Amino acid sequence: MAGKKRSSPREQLYCAVTDLLKTKIYRVKKEILPEIVASRGKSFSCQSIARQGRIQANDFRSPRLELFLTTDTWVRKRENGIIYELDLEKSMFSSGNGTEKARMMALDCAGETVVDLFAGIGYFTIPILKAGENIALNCVEGRCEIRFGDNREVAPVGVADRVILGLIPSSEISWATACRCLKPDTGGVLHVHANVDVPKTVFPPSEVDTTVPATRLPVKNNNSTHSESVLKLL
Repeated sequence: MAGKKRSSPREQLYCAVTDLLKTKIYRVKKEILPEIVASRGKSFSCQSIARQGRIQANDFRSPRLELFLTTDTWVRKRENGIIYELDLEKSMFSSGNGTEKARMMALDCAGETVVDLFAGIGYFTIPILKAGENIALNCVEGRCEIRFGDNREVAPVGVADRVILGLIPSSEISWATACRCLKPDTGGVLHVHANVDVPKTVFPPSEVDTTVPATRLPVKNNNSTHSESVLKLL
């Protein structure tokens, strides 16, 4: 509405409002949260409400969650025609990189072997396939092999045409692993994600060889600037 003063981020919080098949993220003022809970979320037609705090600074980027109305933390979220299932207490859903997930879905990866070193709930794997429970939900069984554990120990060697390093603030801990994943005879593409300082100018996408600095592609999210560098290793 024109002329309406916008609340600052400190005055607001995020509420994940869920029903059986979808999760909606609302930004609401702290002052009205008690009213929403008291009405049992009727104005949102929901079965549960959770307040999402700042992501914890650990290796798993674990969420901070305060539950209302229910103790069930498993939800399903539909985005870009894909269904994700996750436990809100153990996994975060990043709605800020939706455009990047859509871009990954549009890549021509026909005939390629793709390794996702930080697959999580399948943010990028599922869109590429079109992509454990989430694979079944999207009818792409048989096209994905899941390996549990530290990717530096369990990642395949010499098989990939494309490797995704979707970890922020930095995926540097697995750069060497990603290079080992690539096919030794033909090389391949690394999608390197990171939080970086970038100029306001948005640069066009490009693929470069190892002799040229990778192009930075700024992507908006809720907390910082997220950049993907696409490197073609020959």
